[in-house]
Amino acid sequence: MSNSTFLVYLISILIIGLYFLTRHSTYESEDDDSLSSSSVIASSKKLHGNFLHITDLHSDPHYKINATFKSRCHKMSKKIGKNDNNIDNYGKINIGDGIYSKKPKHMKHGISGVWGGPASICDTPMNLINATFDWLKQEWAGKIDFVLWTGDNSRHDNDDRIPRKNPEILKINRIIASKFQETFSRPGKYSSMIPIIPVIGNNDIYPSNIIAPGPNNSLQKLSEIWSAFIPKSEMSTFRKGGYYATEVIKGKLIVVSLNTLYFFRLNTAVQGCADRSQPGTQQIKWLDKVLLKAKKQQKKVYLIGHVAPTKGHYTRTCWNKYGKLAQKYNDVILGHFFGHSNMDHFYFIRSTKKGIVKLLNEKFEDDDDNESDDGNENDSDDEYETYEDEEEIMSPRLLKHYRQVPSLNNMAINQYSVIHVNPSVVPTFYPALRVFQYKIDEDENIERRKGKKKKQNNNYLAPLNYIQYFINLTHVNHDLYSANQPNFQVEYTTRDDYNMTDLSTHSWLKLARRIVRDAREDGPLFKKFRDYLVVSTREMVEDRIKKGWINNDKESKHQCVGQSCTED
Repeated sequence: MSNSTFLVYLISILIIGLYFLTRHSTYESEDDDSLSSSSVIASSKKLHGNFLHITDLHSDPHYKINATFKSRCHKMSKKIGKNDNNIDNYGKINIGDGIYSKKPKHMKHGISGVWGGPASICDTPMNLINATFDWLKQEWAGKIDFVLWTGDNSRHDNDDRIPRKNPEILKINRIIASKFQETFSRPGKYSSMIPIIPVIGNNDIYPSNIIAPGPNNSLQKLSEIWSAFIPKSEMSTFRKGGYYATEVIKGKLIVVSLNTLYFFRLNTAVQGCADRSQPGTQQIKWLDKVLLKAKKQQKKVYLIGHVAPTKGHYTRTCWNKYGKLAQKYNDVILGHFFGHSNMDHFYFIRSTKKGIVKLLNEKFEDDDDNESDDGNENDSDDEYETYEDEEEIMSPRLLKHYRQVPSLNNMAINQYSVIHVNPSVVPTFYPALRVFQYKIDEDENIERRKGKKKKQNNNYLAPLNYIQYFINLTHVNHDLYSANQPNFQVEYTTRDDYNMTDLSTHSWLKLARRIVRDAREDGPLFKKFRDYLVVSTREMVEDRIKKGWINNDKESKHQCVGQSCTED
């Protein structure tokens, strides 16, 4: 072989190599490492079988103790001295001798407490944020495989005296991102971090709810803040649309982070999923490809987002298309996990092969030619504007929803998807977070048919149980002289309190029917369900409404917690 021939041969090999290297650098490739971020992708041999779902932190650096609920906990009560307000807004609480010399008035007369104002319209003090991450680091940092973090890190824009600005929003997002990194980093010679999957919330951007098609400044800034969490191969996708996919268990499990603001009715910068040019339509198309590829590769998927898919939240076309994908890939998707609404609840989406998506008793035709269906005005029937409405409307509405569940013997379960809505850290009720236990052993049932073995993977990687944690702020706010931070405690578990053997769709449908039966006699299961709905604050909320400590008017609209919450 001559030198010139050898040189041509060598150049050809290099070109081919570069082609394949480029081709395999995106998620459309077959490269399992393409979804790697700086986080460690666990192998099945190193799993703990737990993952964290945390949402709606709503950090407020302007929060003051001994402030009125009416002021959003930003203005101190005239009845309490200024010396009682000794707190570093961005740091830890500083409780000194003599600061609380008088009988504490926390939780009285609608006054904010040291660790937050439960059942109020106030956001989260930074010391509660610190306490939350300190507790997670102490109790769960070495036992969690990955984290689902479903948005809304910044406070609500609900105080005209202190309007939110973009620099504050970005600063808070940086602070919270660094806390996740510090909490879930693994020490050692080569420090590493478990997969953490952030989602864009409607209060993580400026102005709230509104985000234009990307690329844009908001997505660019968030991509920089979350660079440690988003795979490099997905960064261009995120900067364009605010969504991405991450492989959290190598070759086994993918988490898809959705930008639900492109489906959201209140985002007036976009127009639903009817037109091909809309970012919502493009996201649906991208999601279809991701799910199809996962199916071909025999991987499972968790879908996560901020705003849950409901008629009141999503435009009609986006809601229908999401439901169709949920049914189409029912055997691939192991769970749908959302935040935003603050209430602890679950509901179902049903989709048939005919393309009709139903929220059980509600039916919508997906007419992509009718662009008026994708307007940005909320249906008046779907707005919950007051605390009184929230719990009193939500419970009956969910019961009505659950009553539509047919006999389990006469239904096609694969037409149903269960939507999990996690309660929030922000003390709209009590601060809450959730730890799931999921199946990590790959034991397979083997059936013999015609001399051949047929494998069934027995719900591998599916959620089996969750532990719901909360902080009783009523108690910890009265413990003023203790230097100890509050700890989360178990509110309930699905296994012990709902008697669920797993978290399959069948089990949730079965629980829904049990709740309906128990509600007829106001039984213990229904009472549990109602209490857990508002994180064990139902009596407190009702009492505060009666005493007028919570403004029960349209001024509190931003704090709604029903399925169709408009500003939360």
